[in-house]
Amino acid sequence: HSVKVGIFGTALAINLFGDKLHEHNIAKLSTAFFLHDIGMSKVPPRILDKKGPLTKEEWDIVRKHPIWGHERLMKSQYVSDEAAAIVLYHHERSDRKGYPFKRLDSSIPLYSRICAIADTFEALISTRPYRNPKTPFEAIKIMQLEMAGEFDPQLFRAFIMLSDPEDSIHIPRYSNLEQNNFESVDSDFRIEKQLDPCQSFKTQYASVIAQNLCA
Repeated sequence: HSVKVGIFGTALAINLFGDKLHEHNIAKLSTAFFLHDIGMSKVPPRILDKKGPLTKEEWDIVRKHPIWGHERLMKSQYVSDEAAAIVLYHHERSDRKGYPFKRLDSSIPLYSRICAIADTFEALISTRPYRNPKTPFEAIKIMQLEMAGEFDPQLFRAFIMLSDPEDSIHIPRYSNLEQNNFESVDSDFRIEKQLDPCQSFKTQYASVIAQNLCA
């Protein structure tokens, strides 16, 4: 899970920042994408492996993992404060229903918003003890129709476009947009064909990611 989230988040960041990528420490930020769930190491296995629904008490424990992960990274001094914030806020949501702090959209760091999309998508397409995996197409549809208010609309639209590298639709660069002045995703914008973001990311962005992380 963490490896795929790292790949998806890094690919989206590279695409969004475009020719302004040099202004971002993509290596350190990418490390945080890969380590976003490091705090889950403190969650008891009995909860992680539970096949049925979690109780309120169990969810309360799980929802502490962003704080635990952030504390661990800050103590290690392995990444910057900015990168560690990805771990702390990756479960915050634009509709203020996330955790651990229920932050407003405008106060959620950009990189955490990127990670939130990558993390949710990968979770949906993965096998979990309590459910079967969704197809990439099904996952995108669920995120668009059932979770629309949870994600930054501009970033989510870019993620959808990124999943289909053969598409001719232009993807706006984030560097050309006001960070907190996003237009809503068009109401008539719908996914009409089967997508395989996993394969697209691997073929289209693997070399770009490697070049930027090794630079």
